[in-house]
Amino acid sequence: MPSSAAAVHDTQEQKRYQEENRKLALAANLTSNLVMITNADGDMEWVNPAFISTTKYTLDEVLGRKPSELLLGPDSNPDTVKFMLEKVAQGQGFHEVELLNYTKEKVPFWLLMEMQPVRDHHERIIHFIAVGNDISKHKQLEQALRISESKFYSAFRCIPDAISITRVSDSRIMDINDRFEEVIGYSREETIGKTSLDLKFWVDRSERDRLGKQVLEQRTVTDFPTRFRMKSGDIRDFLFSCSLFIVDGEEYFLSSVRDVTLQKKIERQNEELDRALLKLAQGTAYAKDRDNYFETLVTDLASALGVDRAFMGLRIPHTPNKLRSIANYLQGKLSENHEYSYLDTPCESIMAGKISIFAKSVGDLFPSDSTLQEQGWEAYAGAPIHDSAGHIIGVLNVMHKQPLENPELVKSLLEVFSERASAELERKRTEEALKASEQRFSNIFSNSPTAMSVSYLKDYRIVDVNKAFETLFLRSRASALSKTALDLNMYCDIDDRTAMLKILNASNMLSNFEAWMCRADGSQLLMQLYGNVFSDPAGEKFMIVAFKDVTEQRAIEAEIKALNINLEDRVNERTNSLQQANQALATTLTTLNMAKDELVRSDKLAALGALVAGIAHELNTPIGNSLMIASTSLDHTKQLSKDFTSGLTRSGLASYIESTRDANDILVRNLQKAAGLIASFKQVAVDQTSSQRRKFGVAELVAEIVLTLSPTIKKTSYTIYTSIPEEITLDSYPGPLGQVLTNLINNALIHAFDNRPTGQISITAKIISDKSVMLTVQDNGVGIPPENINRIFDPFFTTKLGAGGSGLGLNITHNIVTGLLGGRVQVESTLGTGTTFALMLPRKAPLTAEAKNQA
Repeated sequence: MPSSAAAVHDTQEQKRYQEENRKLALAANLTSNLVMITNADGDMEWVNPAFISTTKYTLDEVLGRKPSELLLGPDSNPDTVKFMLEKVAQGQGFHEVELLNYTKEKVPFWLLMEMQPVRDHHERIIHFIAVGNDISKHKQLEQALRISESKFYSAFRCIPDAISITRVSDSRIMDINDRFEEVIGYSREETIGKTSLDLKFWVDRSERDRLGKQVLEQRTVTDFPTRFRMKSGDIRDFLFSCSLFIVDGEEYFLSSVRDVTLQKKIERQNEELDRALLKLAQGTAYAKDRDNYFETLVTDLASALGVDRAFMGLRIPHTPNKLRSIANYLQGKLSENHEYSYLDTPCESIMAGKISIFAKSVGDLFPSDSTLQEQGWEAYAGAPIHDSAGHIIGVLNVMHKQPLENPELVKSLLEVFSERASAELERKRTEEALKASEQRFSNIFSNSPTAMSVSYLKDYRIVDVNKAFETLFLRSRASALSKTALDLNMYCDIDDRTAMLKILNASNMLSNFEAWMCRADGSQLLMQLYGNVFSDPAGEKFMIVAFKDVTEQRAIEAEIKALNINLEDRVNERTNSLQQANQALATTLTTLNMAKDELVRSDKLAALGALVAGIAHELNTPIGNSLMIASTSLDHTKQLSKDFTSGLTRSGLASYIESTRDANDILVRNLQKAAGLIASFKQVAVDQTSSQRRKFGVAELVAEIVLTLSPTIKKTSYTIYTSIPEEITLDSYPGPLGQVLTNLINNALIHAFDNRPTGQISITAKIISDKSVMLTVQDNGVGIPPENINRIFDPFFTTKLGAGGSGLGLNITHNIVTGLLGGRVQVESTLGTGTTFALMLPRKAPLTAEAKNQA
């Protein structure tokens, strides 16, 4: 082509190219896609507004730069970038390439790229045109979908219920989770692609059809109870839930099953247990015949469990490894009780403190148990019985000829019935202890020197009075019972009774209340009243009131008061009276001295007569032995005399000497025994009457009292220490003094050592003067609280009511010391250190009222 023609052609091509570029730029400016035009080397020559808007770069920042310099970032896929650059280097284009790019502000965005080269008429590449579609939102949706699918799959695999996905159209299982494999027993490979009918899941096929129809109609089913067959063939209980969902137009069942076999089993066991416990409550708890309580208990237990035998046995005291049955039920009836050794039997583990269940083949486990072998028992179960301290004292057992079907129920019932048996044994023990306590209280109440009455609190009718009450008020017990003090006109002023009852009802205690009271003969006495309110086991409230006659004491006090007021006016009169009294007293003293000597002689004769019978019986053996020895010795002496006359041999004399020596030894021992018995009987005879007076050594009396209490003391961890000089003697009443010492020692044993493992009681004595001694009983216990120290001698005051304390011991002690013994009692106590009772006693006790009358 001529050069001019070529120039014309190039001009036309250039115009056409410019027109195409204009049209392309117009289209690129209108599209939302990113458009880039680069030269043959890849440097950008033009970008559309969408590129500027998306990348945040200006046109000046873009022109002359390569796209890779501006748009690539840390997460741009290097393999994709390499692929694109290789295509550009090869002069080729590419289609639908996804690449993560970054804006000027480093914000990532995704482009779906397409690039094509632009060639001139010589097929030379002059430009590359690239178009990018922003697919960031699409990528975000894809990522969210992947995360959602990952979450669903993780949840699907980890849910604790067994989950399966089934296609509705052909009922084939499409997927299962791990729990499904564990519960049903089939692996994923064995399950997927099969139907539930292929695997024979359903025990009742009609349930499958009914549930499928319900899900299609309602789109969901929740906690439907059903039963499935496992791969092993076991049939278990499940709760079945199912919902319908659609994916790509295909319907699927999402099913979950929860294994509730154990729960159902427990529910059935609880139902059986409830029935058994109801029978226990109806058949045993309301048994009126307490004497047959345990027979009813074992009968109910055997009936509730349906076993052939039930029995209850208790440990035999002081006999190791042996039990004695106290209730024995065997095949429909009660049988005789028996004793047996529990070694090498199922009972041995029970006596060790374990509930033992041998549901079957118990004979194989205990081949040496003859009862199991001979009677053919197949099953055995038992529970220990405890006392209130937790010690094992017996067993409650059941035995059966067949295996036990429900060992857990057996264990539960044994626990309940053994607890009931333990409670009943404790109730019986408490009842017996209560009876013994009531008997002790009755004895103390009846024989107390303080007048007392017991009345109902609700209507104040008298329930009981003691002998001292009868003596004080001159009323018989029979005449007072079921009457009130109002009925008996005992209060001189009825307002005093009202005030006393008001105090007692308000505080449940009465102390130092004084009122004038009438006796049966109409005479009046000023009484000091003490009382307490208590309840019996049935909840009935009573009041116990003690009465102390203070008439004479108050009269003396009034007289002293009046004397102090009018002392000067009455001095002369009193002096004359005292002189007359002294003269009369001197005469009386002379008479008393004469009577004393006569009384001593009379007492000796009376004591001698009382001892004769006892001494004769006890001395019969030693005196008889002595007589026999003396007679034998006499015969030997006579024989020696004959031998001496006829010719005594040396051996004969030696034999006589040896036999005589033996006879003398025996004779001396028997006579010494007789002498000891005589001394003992003499002492016993003198002290048999508790209020008999005599001279005695304090050390000897204390030793006797400690000896009598030694059985009680040995049961404790406490000790008694005595330090009494032998030379201290009293002319007094050893019986009452012994009672005082006994009360003080027992009081220390009960109260002094609370929560202390060890303790010591010390008894000492010393001479104060030629007329008095001090006898002390001291403990190193917990001490008496200051608020109680002034009340310990009040009747019925005790901190151990119901636990061995009556509240009368120290009151009786005070009355004896200050009354019969003519002394004083003092108490000192420090918390945490101990308590000391000091008895200030005259070495010669005053005469009793009876002795004064006799004088």
